[in-house]
Amino acid sequence: MNTSIDQHLFIALDTETTGLTVATDRIIEICAIKFKLFGQILSSFEQLMDPKIPINPDALAVHGISHKMLDGHPPEQTVLPRFLDFLGQDAVLIAHNKNFDLGFLQIALRRLNLPELQNKTIDTLALSRSYFPQLPNHKLQTVARFSGFNPAQYHRAANDCLALKAIIEHLLRQHPELDTLEKILKPKQTHAPLLLQGTLPSPDTAILQKALSQASPVWICYQGGSKSGDRKITPYSIEVIAGIHFIRAFCHIDQIEKNFKLDRILSIREQNPAAR
Repeated sequence: MNTSIDQHLFIALDTETTGLTVATDRIIEICAIKFKLFGQILSSFEQLMDPKIPINPDALAVHGISHKMLDGHPPEQTVLPRFLDFLGQDAVLIAHNKNFDLGFLQIALRRLNLPELQNKTIDTLALSRSYFPQLPNHKLQTVARFSGFNPAQYHRAANDCLALKAIIEHLLRQHPELDTLEKILKPKQTHAPLLLQGTLPSPDTAILQKALSQASPVWICYQGGSKSGDRKITPYSIEVIAGIHFIRAFCHIDQIEKNFKLDRILSIREQNPAAR
């Protein structure tokens, strides 16, 4: 049975990191706020962490967290067990571009032999693309301002968590039909099947349509760019720019969102071809 959305406990979470590469970079700040919809914050978790590795200058320019600020703070093996206790297993997690924050978290938990997260998760980036298509972009700052939240500083974990709370509550005010968690987690229908007609072989089109509807990852063989070959992506949407069809997706290799030209995709698979 579907439960009313206001019966759930939510946790907005955000991380700041030494860089963009999940495999080699580390979390340096983690924050989460626990709340019921349209209510006050029930509790919070906020902690800087010493990563024991250098901070990429590009990342430093974004969040402003220096090594000096991290001196004396505990490492991940001290912080993350406490963070898991704070999250629990029943709360619904909220993140903006969840593949980034949860990707870093899951890798860190794996590295420490801790249980991985199993919570249901809402991605406000995907929701913004579906329900706020009029925005010029879907960066956290842009969506938060549109939702009536405008702090003095973004890209610090605590403010970003407050922004996430504002975004999800604004969305639900604007779309009261999203009255259960199941409706929020179900991706909004797009015109992807129509846009895909004739652009990919039929089996590949079916796989891509399934991935788009379930927000699930796929493997593509891509010809072009600096890294031709097999790569894992999570597709968000099909877009047409100047008559050219693109897949807008999160690239798990580069850990960023990218556009992939459909005519350069040689094949699409649900499993890693290398694992066969």
